[in-house]
Amino acid sequence: MWTTALAETQLTGLLTAPEIERRLGQRFGPGTRAETLSSRGCTFQVTDAGRRYVVRLPRDPTHLASLRQEARVAAALQGRVDLRLPDTRVVEGLAGRPAFAIHTLIAGEPLTTAHYAASSPAVRERLVADLAHFFRQMHAIPLEQACGWLGIPCQTGGPAAERAPRLGKPRWFDADAVAELRSGLVAVLDEQTRSVFEQTVACFQGLASKPEYLVFGHGDLHGYNAAVARDELGPRLAGAFDLENTGILDLHEDFFRLSLVSEPMLEDVLRAYQDLPGPLRSIDRARIAVYFRAFLFHLMVGKTGPRLAHLHRLLQDHLAYYRTNHGRLAGQ
Repeated sequence: MWTTALAETQLTGLLTAPEIERRLGQRFGPGTRAETLSSRGCTFQVTDAGRRYVVRLPRDPTHLASLRQEARVAAALQGRVDLRLPDTRVVEGLAGRPAFAIHTLIAGEPLTTAHYAASSPAVRERLVADLAHFFRQMHAIPLEQACGWLGIPCQTGGPAAERAPRLGKPRWFDADAVAELRSGLVAVLDEQTRSVFEQTVACFQGLASKPEYLVFGHGDLHGYNAAVARDELGPRLAGAFDLENTGILDLHEDFFRLSLVSEPMLEDVLRAYQDLPGPLRSIDRARIAVYFRAFLFHLMVGKTGPRLAHLHRLLQDHLAYYRTNHGRLAGQ
C-alpha cells in the first residue's frame, strides 16, 4: 500500500520547501510564502528524502471540501481498483500554515494523443484493456456505498429514479450554464460554429436522465489524469489521479473525456468494457458525442490564441470523425 505517513515536522518542511517558494515567487512575486496565501490555489511537486510529493493549496472553502472528499474516496477505493490512486491526505491545523492536500507522486507520463498513436497494436490493446477494467471496477461500486463516501443522501429502491434528474446529466451544460456560455462564446464562435453550439444545446436538452445510467465514476479521466509507466513490453496504464470530481454520474459522462486522447481509442475502450464480466450496460455512443461537444464549448469560454484554436480543431476533428464512423449527430 502507498500511504502518506509524514510527521508534522516533515509536513511543515514540505510546505516551506525551496521548490514551493521558488514557484510562488514566479507566480505571485518575490517573497511570497505559502502561509500568506488565501483563496489562490496552487499545485507543486516537492522532493523530500528521495520521495516526490504533490502539494495542493486549495483555492477556496469549496475546493478544500472537494480535496477532503478526494481523500475519503481514495482511501475507500484502496484494494477495490487495480490502478494506483493518490494517497491524498488533507492537512489542517498546522500552526501558522494554511490547509493543504498532499499525496505521493504517482510516477509515469500522461497518456497523450501522440503517445497512443505511436504505440504498437499490442500496447494499444493493453492500454485499452486497462482503461476498460478501471471503468468497470469503478462502476461496480454500489451507489449506496459510494454515497456514503461522498457524504450525500442516497436511498435504495424507488428514489433512484428521482436521483437521475439531479445526478444524471452534467451540470456544467444545464440551462443556467448555457445561458452564461452563450454570452461568453459570442466573441469566439463564427456563424457556422455557433450553429453547431445551438444544435448541441438542443441535443443535450433532449437527452433523458435515466436511473440505469447512474454509476459511481471518476468524473474527469483524460490523458493528463492518467499515469503511463513502461515495462518490458512498453507503456501501460499504471495509475489514475485527480479524484476531486468522483461522484454519482451518467456513465456516458465518465467515458467522453477519452475523446481528448483518441476517438478510436474511446471506441475500443467501450467495446472492451462491454466484453468484461458483469452486468451488460446500455451505452449510447451518440450521447457520449453530445457530452464531448458540450464540453468543448464549455472549455472555449475565456480562451484565446493557440488554446482556443486547439479547441476549435478538436471540435472539427470530432465532427468529421463522428460523421464518417457513425453518421450525422441528432440535430445536425
